[in-house]
Amino acid sequence: MPDLTWGTSRAEMDRTIALMSEAGVRWVRANIGWSAVEPDGPGVYNEGWLAEIDYAVGVARRAGMEVLMPISDGVPYWASADPAKFADGGGKHWNVYYRPANTADYGRFVRFVVDRYKLQGVQAYEIWNEPNHPRFWPSGPNPAEYLPLLKAGHEAVKAGDPSATVVLGGLSRSDYSYVEKLYELGAKPYFDVLAVHPYTTADPTSCWTSGALPSMDAFCAIEQVRKTMVAHGDGEKEIWLTEYGWSSSPLAPWSVDEATQATYVAKALEKIDSYPYVGKSFYYGFRNVYWLDDNLTDWEANLGLLRTDFSPKPAYAAFRAYRPAAPAPAPAPSDPPKKKKTGRPASRSTSATQPAPSAVPTRRPARPAVSLRLVIHGAPNSSVHTLRLRAAIGAQAAATPSRRLATTARRRIVRVDFQLDGRSMGSDRSAPFAVTWKVPGALARARHSARAVAYDASGRPVARAIAVFHRTSLDAGQGTRRGVHARHVLS
Repeated sequence: MPDLTWGTSRAEMDRTIALMSEAGVRWVRANIGWSAVEPDGPGVYNEGWLAEIDYAVGVARRAGMEVLMPISDGVPYWASADPAKFADGGGKHWNVYYRPANTADYGRFVRFVVDRYKLQGVQAYEIWNEPNHPRFWPSGPNPAEYLPLLKAGHEAVKAGDPSATVVLGGLSRSDYSYVEKLYELGAKPYFDVLAVHPYTTADPTSCWTSGALPSMDAFCAIEQVRKTMVAHGDGEKEIWLTEYGWSSSPLAPWSVDEATQATYVAKALEKIDSYPYVGKSFYYGFRNVYWLDDNLTDWEANLGLLRTDFSPKPAYAAFRAYRPAAPAPAPAPSDPPKKKKTGRPASRSTSATQPAPSAVPTRRPARPAVSLRLVIHGAPNSSVHTLRLRAAIGAQAAATPSRRLATTARRRIVRVDFQLDGRSMGSDRSAPFAVTWKVPGALARARHSARAVAYDASGRPVARAIAVFHRTSLDAGQGTRRGVHARHVLS
């Protein structure tokens, strides 16, 4: 799974697809975030963001890759059922992962996505992500709550493209108990493929039990998911592994070193091929999460086959080198042909490789770049602090830009939209671009992720930045300033 639709530059998208092609990848998982695409109300679309997704899908399709599109990653404020959501002078505040208040709103958005991306050849859609995990179902995992969403998504996909594949939202681990409850509730007609995320800290060829059944923490729990499907008369459907992987964070729990990561990747590919009912598998992720900057203490920061600078880990070489076992000999001409079912029919390719394009052309004009700084004001023991998120506009060039180039770049910006922790914090239409709001002291000192999108006079997004601000303490009697030159993302 690459980061094509996570706000990366087009040069990075091109480079990612080239490296995936070299590794023989034939499917990519490219999610579309509802809250980013339709933030302000039904039918009000962020055309700039859609243009970036269009490009990401296009570059993958031109490379001959199929696309699985999860429709998840956030519910917009106006559609959210979050009981704690509120709006004030600082903007709108809500948990973007909270389910929608009306599944019909989700279904309508799914239909919009299908109508748009079937034109680019997308034919597989995943309905949500890990609905059995509290991070992505904050009200508490509940199959009875997820089922109406699955049904709405299924009906919308089939109405827009009857031949498209509806994939159950990939379940955290191989959660066969959740699968059993879904079947008991009548979910069988509403998905074509069942998806799981069999993360484990162990060797994927090892297996252990929890009571009489395989432990959900073991890779082999996929087998129990399959048994559950067969028991409910659903044995004709495939299982897809829409995420799996190992972190190489040397200082984080549940991680392995880079050499072990490579070993486990190779073993997992071989194990997956031994399951005839596993149709496709998607390693998570192709590159380390770029806004976490290879943080050695963060498990999620180091799951990639590549580091954030695109340098390969040993796991990339293992993934690229893997080849499935040779198929059985072809039948004699007098024998009737037999259809062979393979374990991973479309996850790899033997086509010729192509070189990675240069990330920066030899000559390019000055273009806007954004850096983010978070400033906190308040005494250490104050119950309320003032936060100010500021976007500094500069120029992107091969070397340090001149003052003239930087000025030219800044003049292109007429508006900057801000988000903090997935929530819209408002916009500013004049330099210096910033938003200010008040929060409880404990929240001020928390770890935050921020995003800024800069627009030109035509309303086109021309630069983006994503930054993570780590936890801090407040100096006595003074505000504490935390800043980062965020990775700018050019359109």
